[in-house]
Amino acid sequence: MFILVAFRGSNSYQKYWEGRIAWGRIQTVSKDLAHMMCCHITIETAIDEIELKRMMTYIGAVSICAKARLRRETSIREDLKGLLSENEIKDIDNALHSPNYCLDVLGHYLAKQVRTKKLELPTNALIYSCGVLQISKAVGDMERLRNSFIPVIYTLHQRFIMVIWLVLVSMHFLNKYRWYTIPLGSVVAYIVLGIDAMGCEIEEPFGYDKNDLNLTMFCQSILQETQDIYHRRSKFGNSPVLQRLQSRHGSRRERNIEAINEADRQISFSRIVSTIANDNQYVLTRSSSKATSSSSSDHDIEMGEEI
Repeated sequence: MFILVAFRGSNSYQKYWEGRIAWGRIQTVSKDLAHMMCCHITIETAIDEIELKRMMTYIGAVSICAKARLRRETSIREDLKGLLSENEIKDIDNALHSPNYCLDVLGHYLAKQVRTKKLELPTNALIYSCGVLQISKAVGDMERLRNSFIPVIYTLHQRFIMVIWLVLVSMHFLNKYRWYTIPLGSVVAYIVLGIDAMGCEIEEPFGYDKNDLNLTMFCQSILQETQDIYHRRSKFGNSPVLQRLQSRHGSRRERNIEAINEADRQISFSRIVSTIANDNQYVLTRSSSKATSSSSSDHDIEMGEEI
């Protein structure tokens, strides 16, 4: 009986811990995704800036949609109100799988940046594989944990054995301890039933109970941290230090380009000189050959006249 109870508790705690690991992975990957997008996507217009900020919100919306799906909530309007437009919230609500919808928006945005030459293709592949796909995998792991339960037959058989064992223990106490059987039996029953209830409590860690994971805090943390990464990008983009570094890099690049152009000009000049020298050599050779042939012909004519 105790082996069955221990197995139930161990299995439930394993699910609880795997759920916590999955949420931790979503938090880490969401921050990495926001960081890579802010660092590598080129911003040229105000529209690009607005779209990038909107994508930061969609990164946070993935976790909010995952929370709603795990808790079987019907709408995410209250959580996303003020962050996205009404039409966008409506589209997310109407989606069959709202976390995948948000990931699709992020994926199409990255593909658009590649088409418009604002993001390099290898960098896009890295962002997609290390960011979007990892979040999708973490959401899938949490859905697997939510939909996986210990079979009912196992639970019923365990509790049937538990009740029989408690009755037999109480009868054993009755023969030996008489009236002390009541407090002793209560303590033993509390311990055994408490272990079983503890396993049932943590078996699904995504609910609203006090012992469940605080999904609301996780979602708020992701939203705040992604927005903080976005604002840091804006701050660093306008900082004098970054501008000075960019100007140094630009001047060094200009000097390198000038050196390359000068080398090309020297190579072109040497090729021209070499071509002219070859042409002059060819002309001189032909002139000398013509002179030789003309002198030989004159000599033949003189010999003919003498004859």
